[in-house]
This record gives sequence, C-alpha cells and structure tokens, in this order.
Amino acid sequence: MLQSKSVLARLLANENISVQQGNFESAFFDVENRVLGLPLWKEMLQSKSVLARLLANENISVEQGNYPTAFFDVENRTLGLPLWKEMSADETDLLIGHEIGHALFTPQTKEEITVPGVPHSYMNVVEDIRIERKVLDKYPGLVSNFKRGYLGLMNRDIFGTKDNDINEMGFMDRLNLKAKGRDLVEVEFSEEEMPYFKKAMAVETFEDVANVCKELVDWLGDG
Repeated sequence: MLQSKSVLARLLANENISVQQGNFESAFFDVENRVLGLPLWKEMLQSKSVLARLLANENISVEQGNYPTAFFDVENRTLGLPLWKEMSADETDLLIGHEIGHALFTPQTKEEITVPGVPHSYMNVVEDIRIERKVLDKYPGLVSNFKRGYLGLMNRDIFGTKDNDINEMGFMDRLNLKAKGRDLVEVEFSEEEMPYFKKAMAVETFEDVANVCKELVDWLGDG
C-alpha cells in the first residue's frame, strides 16, 4: 500500500505535473518543463494513510482488510480499503479519493444521510456523483488517477458488465456506470430516462441528492 509521490505532488500543485524518481542527489523542480524529480531514498515512500489524512484534513483512521470494496464510515471516521490482488496505484488512489469525498462532503451521521422511503442504494449512487465532482474540483490533480482507476476497475469487472449488456441493466445501474465511467463507457438512456439522468448528474447539495432520489422512487419505485 505504499504509493509514489506523484499523486501527492499533483494534488498539492493542482496541476498534472510530471514526477520522476531516479538516482538524483536531491529533489528538484524544473519550472519550465513542469517536472518534479525525487531521489531514490527509502524514506521517500509513504503509506496511503498519510495521503488520506492529508486529503480529509483530519486524522481519520485507515484500515485495509477483506472488504468487497472501499468504504467510509461517516460516524466513526474510518476509511476501509479492500485487499484486491495486484491493485494498481491508480485504483488505490481512486478508492481513497472517492472515499475522502465522503469524508469531506457527506453529512456525518446516519440520521442525516437517511431519507425515509428512499433506499440507501439510490442515495449512494446519487451522492457518489456529487462527492466525486466536489473532490475533483478540490483536488484536480486526481482527475487522471480517477480516469485510469475506473478503467482498471472496469477491466476487473467490478461493475459486472463483462458478460452483460449494459443497456439491458436497470436505470440506477446504468446511471452509476455512466457517472463513474464517463467517456470510458457507452450507456444509453431513453427519452423518458434522460431528464432523471440530467437531474442526478447536476446535484450540488445533499438536499439536492435527497430530492432527486425521492423523484426516482416516485418514478421507479423502491425496488
């Protein structure tokens, strides 16, 4: 779970600078070519927990275990990461960046995030859209990591699309895939579905999330 400094450097620089590690005597930054050079010192490596705490702006707990996917416990302020085999740096950075979005922007109690009559699965899909936009606005250096990370997750078939026709899936599954995969995946929406898709993609506040999800329940039911 050790990471390259490239992600941290891009986050702090707020631009997609190039980061190289080699047999340099010390660190340097080439201002014209926008290249950061780092020496091959063992102590230059850092754990993902440091990155997570930095992004969250608080001393959250970071755990890794046999979880089916990453998660963030909003009440106990714990970020969980799965032990997937050969997980790439981009996949790990995506998972951390996504869950830090919840740490920063999702309300902190179960009571606040529970909307009567609305399934948690609906809330999760639409809230994911909101927090990913906000975390990428806050840390634009993560944009390329998210794109490569989602490509990696799709190649792992995390979303169950390998043997299934995406456009035969239900609306919420297709919404989730398009919101996360963006231009990596082609997803069709009918004329009837498109207004709901646009509303979900446009949420700005948690209240917006709740209101859109209520509309989705009225339209789709709670199944």
